[in-house]
Amino acid sequence: MKVLLINLDRATDRLERMCRVFGEAGIEFERVSGVDGSRLSAEELERCQPQPGYFGWLAKGELGCFLSHRLCWKRIAEGPHEHVAVFEDDIVFGSDAAALLADTQWVPADADIVKLDAAPFRTYIGRDGKDLPGGRRLHRLCFNHYCTGGYIISKRAAAYLLKESEILRAPVDEFMFNVVSPAFRRSRVYQVVPALCTQERYVFPQNDGEPGSYIEGRQFKRRLRLGRKLIRELYPGFNRVCSWFGLRQRRKIGFDLPYL
Repeated sequence: MKVLLINLDRATDRLERMCRVFGEAGIEFERVSGVDGSRLSAEELERCQPQPGYFGWLAKGELGCFLSHRLCWKRIAEGPHEHVAVFEDDIVFGSDAAALLADTQWVPADADIVKLDAAPFRTYIGRDGKDLPGGRRLHRLCFNHYCTGGYIISKRAAAYLLKESEILRAPVDEFMFNVVSPAFRRSRVYQVVPALCTQERYVFPQNDGEPGSYIEGRQFKRRLRLGRKLIRELYPGFNRVCSWFGLRQRRKIGFDLPYL
């Protein structure tokens, strides 16, 4: 499988670490030079975010992160591969990651996105799953599940997300994996369980000698507009009803022992 790694030019410590992590996992990758949000000009900021989005103004780091993913989507949409894996440079792999990334035969034909990472929060996934290499399973993702540390995206989905994100209205993980986002509701998204990777802050909460994050976040979010707030409030109730009938389950995705 084709693998892309987003990495800022100034983040040489992260690239060095990821070369070691990918090498130990037996995974080849291609580096994508990320967009440094701190260096965006006023004209670039105005072009990509002319007005506040769903949660207010995005921080420069969030803009840079989103634009970096858009670079990947453009490369995928214009490239020859039907499915490509995209990773950020602050992830930790679970065991036997190479087995899952060896090919794309297991990826469902209707999959737009397969989420490979996990955040330590509960979400809803489909009850039925498909067995994967390395003892994992694949389920439909039915509710919010943040972070974009690792995912597989189809060529057609990359082209669609690229078109829908010409103006940035939310952080990239909200855009891809939040039920209030039209991009999520119009995409067929799957989740690998347990996750193939997670961001290092969930494994090294005290940052024990690991490189720090280069993503600068927002200090607060403004309230959602009424329509999107209703969508956000209605979805959990719908998912609960589905779970009563055995169609969905609410759970943490989980992450096995890190590949160090």
